[in-house]
Amino acid sequence: MSILETPTVADSPEGVAFLTALLVRYREIGSARLYQAGHRLRLDFYMHRQLQDDEWEDFSARLMLSWRVYFKLQRLFPEVHEIHRGQAPYQDLPFLLDEDGWVEVGTLSIVRDLNSITLEEFRLIVALINEFFDDTLALNEEAPQDEPEQQDEVIHRCLERVRALPGEAILTGFRDDMRVLIYSSQEDY
Repeated sequence: MSILETPTVADSPEGVAFLTALLVRYREIGSARLYQAGHRLRLDFYMHRQLQDDEWEDFSARLMLSWRVYFKLQRLFPEVHEIHRGQAPYQDLPFLLDEDGWVEVGTLSIVRDLNSITLEEFRLIVALINEFFDDTLALNEEAPQDEPEQQDEVIHRCLERVRALPGEAILTGFRDDMRVLIYSSQEDY
């Protein structure tokens, strides 16, 4: 890269640092993805079972109401705020193989634009998911952590830097207990 070229999300460690910080801070998030030229963030949460229609409808209605109130109070006008069921990388497989054999898996995905998402909104989303799906949520092992305030500051700094970079490549991060894997791809979903 020459001096005159502008770095992209894929060229910069900030996208990697942002996804890593999110996955370490929130053990509820199974995977996270930066895509659409670095302007979208998708957070995937995994469940130990498929979600029932009634609990899905209750949760999505509650999240939408929470978003409306939060956006109005914060005077935010998001481009994208979506919730999906079954949109994770293994969406065609209702079962995955683990050390105990085949287990049923459900997924819940949140899609947001990076320009308007905030730290407080991350907390809101994770708190609502914990409230609704506490016994069903597939949690990663708790990582040794710094103070939550320090982790939030890292997320905030990285988020600001990622917002400032044009993006081309897609970054995906997975959390598997104490490990975080981040990779770049061109699949934009």
